[in-house]
Amino acid sequence: MTVRDSILKICSQFSDEYWMEHDQTETYPHELHAALAKDGWLGIALPEDLGGSGLGIAEATMMMQSIAESGAGLAGAQSIHANVYATQPVAKFATPDQRQRFLAKIISGEWRTCFGVTEPNTGLETLKLTTTAKKDGDDGYSISGQKIWISSAQVATKMVLLARTTPLEEVKKPSEGLSMFYIDFNRDAPGLEAKKIRKMGGRAVDANQVFFDNYKVPADSLIGEEGQGFKIVLPSLPRLITITTIKARDRLTPSDPPRNERRTLPPCRRSPRPRLRRPRQIHSLRKGPHRLLPPHRPKPSHPTPPRSSLDAARSRQTAHLPRCTALRPLSLPATGHRHPEPEV
Repeated sequence: MTVRDSILKICSQFSDEYWMEHDQTETYPHELHAALAKDGWLGIALPEDLGGSGLGIAEATMMMQSIAESGAGLAGAQSIHANVYATQPVAKFATPDQRQRFLAKIISGEWRTCFGVTEPNTGLETLKLTTTAKKDGDDGYSISGQKIWISSAQVATKMVLLARTTPLEEVKKPSEGLSMFYIDFNRDAPGLEAKKIRKMGGRAVDANQVFFDNYKVPADSLIGEEGQGFKIVLPSLPRLITITTIKARDRLTPSDPPRNERRTLPPCRRSPRPRLRRPRQIHSLRKGPHRLLPPHRPKPSHPTPPRSSLDAARSRQTAHLPRCTALRPLSLPATGHRHPEPEV
């Protein structure tokens, strides 16, 4: 059975009414998380020696796509996505002891994690993060700053955090001075506060602002070397973009029919694109190639005679009248009397 078939089989237990109710009541889908953890899907891209499947990000992306396709939409995939991509740098750069302590309970579903990178004043400029982690003696670090749009912060017990341990003014490169931490996310501890952000959709999974005010973390929460956090987190960012894009493509919109009423439409035939005529090209030694539309017309050799004031006045008076393309000369009557010349 393929990854897609296995995930769709699990997700078939959760109807459209289940997701509608959880979205309206803003209730986290704990049942989906437990069902996926029971069969080991939360560790799809984590090492086998820790209880994971040892597969790649392609299989994890297929899992996310299948969850969104099943009717869960973006909220269903968001309920577990941080456990898949945010744990990748921990699995690669943490010590064997840290990997065993940090990741085994994520795979089993006992712990949940969130990803703390985005800040309100820096946006996508990761190198300008202002959240700081200052050394607090030999015991650990003191974290101060703010993060925003943190999914699942109301239910998470851990956070993968990117913070600055060296001020930006004291480093040679902006990519230096950032460090990665895997910290306890205890919302009842002093110095930590998580506030929910109201959303229009996907309300089954919370989005939050997180405030740190001298929040204490132990020294062994540091992942890799101090000051090398950007190099550690960088491989996870393309994975996040890939997973989010696939989820967004396959999420349901209110106009979509229910899952049991969808039909496969025949492929759409594309009409051939019309062939456009290229404008004539001329070449000038001074100005190079030019394209002229409409084609160049030579100037008249004789100057245009100036118009009299009478002609100009007559043109203004008859501007609203239709113009004749040609006038035939009037024939003279037999009596020799000329008809008056018609006004134009």
